[in-house]
Amino acid sequence: MSLKKIIRKLLKEEFTDFKNVNQLKRRTHLIDKSIGKFIKHLHPEYFETKQKYLDKLIELVLRDLHGTLFAYSDLKDEEWDVFKEFITSYITAKYQK
Repeated sequence: MSLKKIIRKLLKEEFTDFKNVNQLKRRTHLIDKSIGKFIKHLHPEYFETKQKYLDKLIELVLRDLHGTLFAYSDLKDEEWDVFKEFITSYITAKYQK
């Protein structure tokens, strides 16, 4: 596949609903942006453990992303579970220290 075709395909995907998790993997900046909204107001010292803090952050980000990116798509619950698993593992790997 030529470079032009690849670029066209990626640009077309940018304006369509997410159909598979690979599309989200290429846009992890959307996850980071959502995290940025909550991390300002969610302080770790208010939670008993760091794990509870991380769990709350994941919950808020999942709710936000589902409402903004997936609310109007024809996504089945099983498909959302795949996205949810990726988002959870991404946040855990990036922010658990």
